[in-house]
Amino acid sequence: MKECEAIDEEYNTSRMTIETYRKKISDIFDRLEVVAKSNTGGVIQISNICEYATSRIAYSSIDKASYVSTDNLLQNCEGMVEYDGSPTTDTVVEYRKSDILLSNIRPYLKKLWLADRDGGCSPDVLVIRVKDERINPEYLYNTLRRQQFFDYIMTDVKGMKMPRGNKAHILRFQIPLIDRDEQMFIIEKVHEYETIILKARQVMLSCLQRKRDILQKYIG
Repeated sequence: MKECEAIDEEYNTSRMTIETYRKKISDIFDRLEVVAKSNTGGVIQISNICEYATSRIAYSSIDKASYVSTDNLLQNCEGMVEYDGSPTTDTVVEYRKSDILLSNIRPYLKKLWLADRDGGCSPDVLVIRVKDERINPEYLYNTLRRQQFFDYIMTDVKGMKMPRGNKAHILRFQIPLIDRDEQMFIIEKVHEYETIILKARQVMLSCLQRKRDILQKYIG
């Protein structure tokens, strides 16, 4: 059916747009890393700028929509959804807005989220908190959500079926150290690309619905 073929073409064009702009984002940090490593002092271990937040709070003190576990963090750095259930303990690890939450079970699933709220999480979710004013948390998040970071974690894990990352090893990962103005420029460019990606995703969802509607029309 020509109608479906046209929708399929639109879907594939949007999918390719997403791939193109994801690569553009990755390329920004790949180039930055090359430049940084060619200059003495251009990189820094995240242990020097971050720490793990470990303080616990009562689960009853947070909104259910603010609870994060390894289950409701989405793969491929796609954020989080509301948890369907309740934790097995009365207390949870506290996190704050702008903390970076990383599932430490099966790190290769790339479950990483920049918190947009305060809340609590499972102890299997690492809470990485920036402690250095030189670093914008959003800049750090974008440097970490690349394949290189997750490949690095997987070089030191325990367990085969449910591998867990080595927390000390994770904090030894290095990122490019640039000034705050440059960080903001990069963040703004990432926002620009993410807006294009979001629009392409919306088109893909629309394509799926329109195709279902067409098929439903023909099959009654």
